[in-house]
Amino acid sequence: MVAALSVSAQEYDWAVGLRGGLGGIGVAAKKNLDKNAIEGTVFFNNGYLGVEGDYLWQKPVIADGFHLYYGAGAYTQVAGKFFGLGAEAVLGLEYRL
Repeated sequence: MVAALSVSAQEYDWAVGLRGGLGGIGVAAKKNLDKNAIEGTVFFNNGYLGVEGDYLWQKPVIADGFHLYYGAGAYTQVAGKFFGLGAEAVLGLEYRL
């Protein structure tokens, strides 16, 4: 779910929202680049703190305001002495207010 910070012609440049899934829950910031976007998220999962960055493709679907997004990116996690790096794939459905 994403809340738009600025709206013009039913689109926005920047957004901030909550993100949830198997990787935990987090706060995301997204910058739209015409049909694509970049997104950064700080997330928490079972004692881990993580940061991820993704490149996203977006397509309108279902009804006005709904967009399918998919993409790829990288993440890092830290918990105590543990430090991890990885790659990820992203798939989701967004409703733009």
